Amino acid sequence: MDRSEFRYTENYCEENIYHLASEPRFADASTFVVFISNAERRVAMTCQRSRPQGVVIWDYHVILLVRSRKFEVWDLDTDLAFPCAAVDYLRDSFPADIPDMFAPRFRLVPADRFITDFASDRRHMKDGSGGFLFPPPQWPAINPERGSNLEELIDPGETRFGPTMRLNELVELAGS
Repeated sequence: MDRSEFRYTENYCEENIYHLASEPRFADASTFVVFISNAERRVAMTCQRSRPQGVVIWDYHVILLVRSRKFEVWDLDTDLAFPCAAVDYLRDSFPADIPDMFAPRFRLVPADRFITDFASDRRHMKDGSGGFLFPPPQWPAINPERGSNLEELIDPGETRFGPTMRLNELVELAGS
């Protein structure tokens, strides 16, 4: 599958995944939007197109987890297969010897709930003067009249969108 078929703007993974999750192909599948972060907002990942030969530290990242027969990850920012078997993605994207301060936590939000409830006015992408840190997508912000709930989705201490899980728990789920 060619990822260029889908809406994409670098550094706006939550909006990219919002549009991907809205694709009709996922309407009948068990589909989850997965927020990857931790309390320190420093998650180490490999196999990312922004740093293909090394480790990148994201404050957060967002992917789509889809179960048809097996779990697959749809990540528009990876240099792994697209889509990728979830167990392969998790093994290859998160270093085995990762220090605790860079260990990921995962929040799985049912895609239909995410599509209904997500709101972003892109404030997290602006500097102190109100200018964008990175060029914004050409499409309009998603439900900006409701402000932004991105912080709730990222923060592992927040529970409105459900609990978070550790890497080993997601690997176990993905292998089932």
